Amino acid sequence: MGLDQYLFAEDTPNQDDKELYYFRKHANLEGFMAALFYARGNTDEFNCERLYLSEDDINTLETAVKLEGLPETTGFFFGQTTEQQMVDTWDFIHVARKALDANKKIYYTSWW
Repeated sequence: MGLDQYLFAEDTPNQDDKELYYFRKHANLEGFMAALFYARGNTDEFNCERLYLSEDDINTLETAVKLEGLPETTGFFFGQTTEQQMVDTWDFIHVARKALDANKKIYYTSWW
């Protein structure tokens, strides 16, 4: 058991969405995404929800990573964010931007 996190590109209605990125137990990224989810007025538990991401959201994530500002996040199944995961977050940002540039609709989801 634990925190599994995904970035997907939404595809055409008759096709499965394409997985673009996967993290396991990147707690601080989960905290960032949960804060974004709740800032949009959602009140449901942030588990197995689709959080659609815009270019502005990715820019905000990039700024937070540059400033080492991802919120310290804990949870029973979350684990702890590692230095390597923070490095890999740059790749996540790059992959998200590439999909957005290709006019894909992208979303983050997690399961714990």
